[in-house]
Amino acid sequence: MKKKLLQFCLLFMTITTLSALDQLSVSLTDPVYHLIEQGRIRKLFPSPAYVKPYSYNQVKDLLNSMLVSGGLNSQEKVLVKEHLLRLDPRKDEPLLKTGRLALSGSERSEVQIGASFATSFNASTDDPDNYDQRNLLTFILEGGLTQDFSYRMNAGGRYDKLSSTAWAPYEFSCPGEGFYISYNEDSPIGYSNGENSDHSSSYYTTPEMAASLIDDHIFLRWGMIERDWGMGEGNIHLSDTARSFDALEGTLTLSPMFNLSFLTGTLTDWEEDDEFQNMFSTKRMEFHLPWGLELAVAESVVWVKRFEMGYLNPFMITTIYQNTLGNYDNMYMGLDFAWNFMEGYQVYGSYTADEMRNYEPEKWFREVRNIFALQGGFRGSIPVLPFTSVNVQYTRLEPFFYTHYPQKYPSYSDDDDDIETRMLTYYSNKGENLGYKLAPDSDELLLKVTSSAISNLFLEFSWSYITHSDQYGTSITDSIDYDLYEEGGYEQKNRSEYLIEKVHTLALDSRWTLDNFPVTLTGGYALVTGRVRESSSEGWDNYFNNIFSIGAEFYY
Repeated sequence: MKKKLLQFCLLFMTITTLSALDQLSVSLTDPVYHLIEQGRIRKLFPSPAYVKPYSYNQVKDLLNSMLVSGGLNSQEKVLVKEHLLRLDPRKDEPLLKTGRLALSGSERSEVQIGASFATSFNASTDDPDNYDQRNLLTFILEGGLTQDFSYRMNAGGRYDKLSSTAWAPYEFSCPGEGFYISYNEDSPIGYSNGENSDHSSSYYTTPEMAASLIDDHIFLRWGMIERDWGMGEGNIHLSDTARSFDALEGTLTLSPMFNLSFLTGTLTDWEEDDEFQNMFSTKRMEFHLPWGLELAVAESVVWVKRFEMGYLNPFMITTIYQNTLGNYDNMYMGLDFAWNFMEGYQVYGSYTADEMRNYEPEKWFREVRNIFALQGGFRGSIPVLPFTSVNVQYTRLEPFFYTHYPQKYPSYSDDDDDIETRMLTYYSNKGENLGYKLAPDSDELLLKVTSSAISNLFLEFSWSYITHSDQYGTSITDSIDYDLYEEGGYEQKNRSEYLIEKVHTLALDSRWTLDNFPVTLTGGYALVTGRVRESSSEGWDNYFNNIFSIGAEFYY
């Protein structure tokens, strides 16, 4: 035991140093998360919270734990060390290599300024004229007063031509932080859903402050970043496909077997600016038990902007609290589990309910007001290849999941109950799902093989089969009509007769980081085929599309 501890200390001092920037978050797109997931299911370190992004300090601690675990082969050790060197934000290297200039610095504090640039291009053979092209230039000021407190201020501009037809189904996302300004007078100014083919510009910012306290037992962050909370590949409560939003969050490690994470932030929607004035709160309690078993209880609520102390309290049971307020808000509650039943193999599952009207087994999937989502999957390491894994996952969103009926709120709505003055609290931010990317009344079977077996190269192969029904509407803005329900106006669920999409997507994505220069090149190909129709009352059309993508990132 003493020998392993000494090895860890020497390794930590030689490979990486503590930095005042270490509390900043590591982007969810970084391939290092794949290594961490492999370390988790191979039991190379005690399982951290399923609440991402992690900080640089957390990531480096986990990678160092993998090195001293004795569970890596020689090639895997080389790969981990390369990631440790790449992720050290305080390397004393030339400006042209880092894109950062130190204004001042000491052992305890740092101040750096810099810039980064990213560009990408997507096109499809189905509609080659409507390509998708994105450019982002960002200026950055970041630093820290101590090793336990870090900050980042950044601001940038986008110049984009967006097109949803240049993406596989449910993969398009609008990158601008709010409205776009078009340079065509006939085009609208506002949030883009990918149908406006004109060039336009928008701003960009992802500021962040983060602090680690009491020997990392308390971690706090205030930032406008992307997040991923849960055990799945994209999650029901808060997914890595969701748009960034400004929030105050934290994780309390109350014991080695229990942690509590909480978050409250602001949501926006540029299409429904007057009726969409929402906040979002979520919390997650995780229990890391013996025998490789992990359990979690999670709850989320979308609520209209007002000062509610209970939603800010990390120890408040939000499900109870929102009922004491009058049951105005859009509430979700769920259970997650993961079981590492043997080294390198994990099964996991998630159940989240919005509303449950009937618990009889034969009516579970038939009752219209049983509004819930399910997700379950399997992860496994492929032993013959370093850091290569396979993931099989099934996700199902029942009708009306993520939706919410227009609600009358005191101080927001008129006394005459005019529907036009009611507020919208569907589960979205900037027009896109906060949770899993699918629309309500959809399901997906996903197979994914991911590999970081070669230095600086990340590869991901995936196949998905998505079906979507229009029995009760097609999007998160189509909410249930409770008056119609009470009148018997809804038939029982029968999604197979109302399918409007049956789509297969076969995709290969790559990410390659150059050795001696901070440039990352990306590329991808997707083959999309299946049958689609405008509505369940119309005939089917065959769909076939090839999608190509390339991109580059400088100083990211």
